[in-house]
Amino acid sequence: MGENILGNQIGFAFKKATTWHTPVACGAGDGILVLPGGGIVKSQPIEQDPGLGDGGFPIYRDLGNIKDDGKQAFDARYRAFELLWAMLFGTAGTPAQQAATAAYLHTLRMAASTNGLFGTAVYNEVSNVLEHASAKVKAIELSWENGSWVKAEVDFLCDDEALNVGSGTNTVATFANVTVPDSGHRIHAGDAIVRVNAQSGGALGSGDVIAPTGGSIRFELPIEGLYVAGGGKKIDEPKLGAGDGQYKVEVNLKMPRYGDAAEAFRAAFYAKTENKADIVFTGPIIESTYAYYWKFQFPRLIQTKEGRPEHKKGRIPYDITLEGMLAAVAPTGMTGLTKPINLDIMTTLATDPLA
Repeated sequence: MGENILGNQIGFAFKKATTWHTPVACGAGDGILVLPGGGIVKSQPIEQDPGLGDGGFPIYRDLGNIKDDGKQAFDARYRAFELLWAMLFGTAGTPAQQAATAAYLHTLRMAASTNGLFGTAVYNEVSNVLEHASAKVKAIELSWENGSWVKAEVDFLCDDEALNVGSGTNTVATFANVTVPDSGHRIHAGDAIVRVNAQSGGALGSGDVIAPTGGSIRFELPIEGLYVAGGGKKIDEPKLGAGDGQYKVEVNLKMPRYGDAAEAFRAAFYAKTENKADIVFTGPIIESTYAYYWKFQFPRLIQTKEGRPEHKKGRIPYDITLEGMLAAVAPTGMTGLTKPINLDIMTTLATDPLA
């Protein structure tokens, strides 16, 4: 269920866990189709003894700290990412069923911390399993170019990796129980509608639609893995606390040519005009009039740099970079929304992804 290696299929699964350093068995509905390349990788370097007098070659094998992290790429899908997004936002809850249909609305909002939220990440390599007992979601970045599929790159921080061959919590035999909730419904760049206007302006409407050729959304937590006594050279759970830094929310929009909307953004940058925006990806109908969708809302965005159009002949593109900030009050049309990023997902998952 993912990339191929030696003609065989690679599988990936992620399941919520409860005790750091303790894996849980992945099973039905925990699989996600991965893309080739990258992934979570373990390293543990040999630390040479700086003491003098032992000759020109190292003799003793002193292993340093374990580092286990990486970025896994996926095709974004309307169904299958609810848990990963909920881990990053920190809150989820029971979704709201739409009428008496199979459509359920998940409302994800930023929590003060994601402490206690992590999972077990597993790669099935056909003859063995790579098991990351405790994996924390540090960031998710969506990126797209018009005419192609939306990519999702997930940054994981993990405690350690185990190579399970015939035994362990997750094995090739147990991975046979893993199923993918949806192997279709990929999100296409053509599904996107982008609306932007002044942060102090009226509610977003049809007159605020802009047409970028591509873009990206990145949501990152200010967490890091610390090595503590009794941890066996593994990191403790990355947690958020006072002094750990700030969330990072960044939106990049690639305008096809300098002029119209792009020129207005450049003028707004110099005028220090703040913005609000929403980006909605809408997929096929689930049932009745209810369709799959991911709706991102940004109540306060600030341009962080001038795109600076390239001085050349022909079409001149223009990139817009905006950073999400906390809004003092919810702007018009975004009642109750002040956090830098907010996400509503319409899907067929009928339960709380963090339950």
